[in-house]
Amino acid sequence: MGILALSALVVAGTGFWLFTRSLPGFKLTQKKVQKDLESMEADVRSFFHDPVKLDKNDLEILSYNVKSAERKKIGGKKWKATITSIFEEPVAGVSYRRYNKKNALMVILTHQRAFYYWEKEKDVSIVIDDQVLGSYQPANGYLISQRTGKMIAKLDKSVTDRHPLIIQGEEVASVKIPKSSDLIQRVFDYTGNNLSTEEEAILLGLVLFEVTKQADSK
Repeated sequence: MGILALSALVVAGTGFWLFTRSLPGFKLTQKKVQKDLESMEADVRSFFHDPVKLDKNDLEILSYNVKSAERKKIGGKKWKATITSIFEEPVAGVSYRRYNKKNALMVILTHQRAFYYWEKEKDVSIVIDDQVLGSYQPANGYLISQRTGKMIAKLDKSVTDRHPLIIQGEEVASVKIPKSSDLIQRVFDYTGNNLSTEEEAILLGLVLFEVTKQADSK
C-alpha cells in the first residue's frame, strides 16, 4: 500500500528538547533531557545483546513477554527490561524513567531502530531514530502527525476482541488483547504481507509502547 513517505510525516533534525517546550511549569532543560537519554540508551546497550531481527517479515514472533525488569526509585520511577519473541529470544531492550505523575521518558532499541518516547498526561511524543513522528494518544489509539496535525494511524481500541491497526485508512495489522495467562502470548493476530518501511516503523512505534505499558501496569 502506498502512503506518504515517512519524511512527509515527521520533522527531521530535532531532538527530545522539542517536547519540553510544551510542558509549562516542568523544569527540565535540553541538556538534562539529552544527558538522561544518552544514559538510558547506554544502559540498554549494556544488557541488550544479540537481538533477534524484528522487521516486517518477522513481526509474528513478537510477544507480550517482558523479562528482567529492574525497578528502583531515585528521584522518580525507573525500570529496564527486555521484550522477547514467542521463543523467549530478545527482540527489544527498554529503559524507562518517570519524573513525576505526568512526565516520563522511555527508550526502546531493536536490532536496527531506536524508539524514543516522551510520555505526558494524555499523549506521548514519539521519535524514531532522529525523526519526530508525532503525538500518540493511548486512550483512543490515535497517532497525530507532528507536521500536519492530522491523524496518520489508529490502534482501534473500540473493538473488544482485538485492536485493528489502521494506517492511512487501511488496516495493516491486528493486535491481540493479552489475557491473564502464564503462557507467552503473541502480539499480532496478523500483519499485512506488503508493509512498507514507513508502515513498519509506525506499527512498531505504537505496538512496542503498548507492550511496555502492559508490563508496567502489572
